[in-house]
Amino acid sequence: MAWCFTSIGTTRAARKIAGFSMEDLAKRLGGMVTKQAIGKYEKGLMLPARAVLERLLGTEVPFVNPLADAATRTSEDVETAATEVRRRWELGLGPIVNLLGVLEERGIRVFETSGPEGFEGLSGAFGALPFVAVSRDVPADRVRFTAARELAHVLCGFPERDEAEGACHAFAAAFLLPKPAA
Repeated sequence: MAWCFTSIGTTRAARKIAGFSMEDLAKRLGGMVTKQAIGKYEKGLMLPARAVLERLLGTEVPFVNPLADAATRTSEDVETAATEVRRRWELGLGPIVNLLGVLEERGIRVFETSGPEGFEGLSGAFGALPFVAVSRDVPADRVRFTAARELAHVLCGFPERDEAEGACHAFAAAFLLPKPAA
């Protein structure tokens, strides 16, 4: 879901028509955003984060694992799993232009962060909410591969073992460049 504000003055006018100061609006929003953030939105200096918009509009995307019923154990299973995710998510065989956006659209929370030296990414879940964290300190192609590798950890549920990382790398490669496209 893409968000676009066509008229910056519209948001300011709507707030004023409703009789709210920026501070009033921030309080009415339950502290989700600050009055400073509202000012930046109105000046076009910043857009609300997707999570803020989802909470405000009540449209949070639930996570559904497209591989929940599949066993992924062998290298052939990994290739099939990557193809199946692309099929179910209707991604086709071409390049995925905005992989982090695709993950968020499917209910996976994405965080771009700096970490200790050597950090590239990690994944996990907070309750039922899966997340992927990637380093912003590596080149874009590495971010894409790391996000795809962590997606494998989220979707495939490999048991903790040494082979799991190799399988996740194979999933990432197959997901980013499917055999028919190669």
